[in-house]
Parts: sequence; structure tokens; C-alpha cells
Amino acid sequence: MSGRWSRLCLLVLLGVLAARGCPVGTDLTVREIVEDISKDLDLKSGTVSANPLFMGVIRSIEACQNCEEVKLVAAALRVYNRVFESFLHGVATRNSTGDGAGAGGRRLRDRVVLLKCKTEKMRDNLLQQRRCPPTQDILRKLDELQVDELLVQQRAISQFLEVYNMAAVIASRSSAKPTQRRRPGV
Repeated sequence: MSGRWSRLCLLVLLGVLAARGCPVGTDLTVREIVEDISKDLDLKSGTVSANPLFMGVIRSIEACQNCEEVKLVAAALRVYNRVFESFLHGVATRNSTGDGAGAGGRRLRDRVVLLKCKTEKMRDNLLQQRRCPPTQDILRKLDELQVDELLVQQRAISQFLEVYNMAAVIASRSSAKPTQRRRPGV
């Protein structure tokens, strides 16, 4: 579609908002605005809702959210595995020299082995679930969207709230200050 058609669609959307008494600076929420537009443009129809434009972006954001945090926690869990290995080696050494606590020592060893196994499983699960897809591929696909086509515009607007809300959550997380708790010895 031509640039003139997309400008006309934008003017129509702005006209809808103005006709509904939505001058710039009102307190209407983004959700209310999108709901109004959705009703006027029938964005819930099967043609529009089929084949969502931003599903790849949304999935990628979900997959990559907190990637750095996941890496840090996985690294901490890896250290715990080393701690458990060292502890188990020490228990084995103490048992071989007769310094172990008998049945109590075996019970302790079994519990640490169980913790070690659970820690390894948790770490594997964390790392498998948080694989970030190649960002460049998604950016290329977004750049190739034919934004002058009415159906593309409708599909984009129908997913706007979801993308906008994700952006709001990410923005609020990045602007939030971490807690300043200090623990002894840290």
C-alpha cells in the first residue's frame, strides 16, 4: 500500500481518538485507547488475529528475560556443586580414616548427594529454558514487515498491548534500584 494510504489510516485512527474526546494529555490508559481502536477496526476478526506479527519477538523476549540473572544463578549453582563435591570428598576421607560418624555420617552424605543432584538438575533446567534466539534474525524480520499494508497495521495494533506491556515491565525492572542489603562477611 502507498504511503498516502498509511497516512490516511493514521489520520482515521487519530480522528477516532479525537471523536471520542481523547485530546492529547488526557488520562486515558493505553489499554482503553487500544480497545477503542480494536472495536472500530474489528481487530478481533480471524483475518487479523491469525498469524500474529510479533509472536517471534514476544517469544524471544520471554526466552531472554533475565538472561544475565539466569547465568549468574547458574554460576552460583555450579559453585555449590563444587562445594558439595569437596564436602563429599572430605566425608569419604573422614570415613576411611575412622573419623566418620557411622550411620549419621552416611545419612549426611546421602543428603548432600541428594542436594547435589537436585542442584545439577536445577542448573540444567535453568540453562535449557533460557536459550535466547538469534536477535539479528528477529530484527531483520521486523525490518522486512510491510507496514504500509492495512492488514499488517491491524495485526500490529492487535498485538500492541502485549508488546507495550512487556516493554513497561522491562523498563520498570531496569529502572528499579536493587536492594542494598548487606550481610556479614559479604
